[in-house]
Amino acid sequence: MIEGKQEWNEYIFNMHRHATAEFRCTDHYRALKEKLVRMEGDCRGDSVAKDFFFMEKWIEALMEVNAAECGFMYERGYQDCVALLRRLEVV
Repeated sequence: MIEGKQEWNEYIFNMHRHATAEFRCTDHYRALKEKLVRMEGDCRGDSVAKDFFFMEKWIEALMEVNAAECGFMYERGYQDCVALLRRLEVV
């Protein structure tokens, strides 16, 4: 049973840290991250005329990574919530 605010905060922090680490081990995250690295390289290496195009694509790729991470965190949070309720013997 979680008994204090500090213990609760540590529990929530650890849930978030573990879920983030788990997502970052997925093939989906690795593929998105590789895409970001390629896009950043393209942005740095191309001429000024192409800067806007590459920056736009890089931002879209960055948003895709963030959206995927948020989606994963939502699903994981739901699972963790159910597990927590079971641990507290609410469910």
